[in-house]
Amino acid sequence: VHCYRAVLEKILVTRDKDLRHTILKSVAKAHQMSFKDYAIKATSNLKTEFASSDFDTPEVRKELDSCWEVVVYYTIRLALAPVLETVILLDRCVALHEAGHHNLLLPLFDPLLSPRNQILFAVKK
Repeated sequence: VHCYRAVLEKILVTRDKDLRHTILKSVAKAHQMSFKDYAIKATSNLKTEFASSDFDTPEVRKELDSCWEVVVYYTIRLALAPVLETVILLDRCVALHEAGHHNLLLPLFDPLLSPRNQILFAVKK
C-alpha cells in the first residue's frame, strides 16, 4: 500500500505540482487490488481528471517493480523515529540544564499505547 501511494504521488506531481501531498480518498483493502483500481478510487475526489490508461504505463510498472525500495525506506524510518525523538528530548533537557533550569524527563504512560509517552517537566527559576 505504501508503494501504491508513493507511485501515485509521483504521477500526481508529474501532472500538476500543486497536487503534491494532496489528500486522497481512503481505499479499503488496497492491498487486494491492482494499482490501476487503487489509483482510480484514490483520485476519485480530485477535480483533475485521470484516464485509467494514466495508471498503466511502462513507467508505472517499472516503479511498481521497485516497491521494495519504498518498503525499506519506510521500515528504516519507523525504526529510527523513536530514537530521533528521544535524542531531541534529551537535547532539550541538556539545553534547559545548561540554562540553569531543573528538568525531568519521565514516561507518562505505557509505551505500548504510544511511543510518544514521555513528558518533559521543567521548573523556571
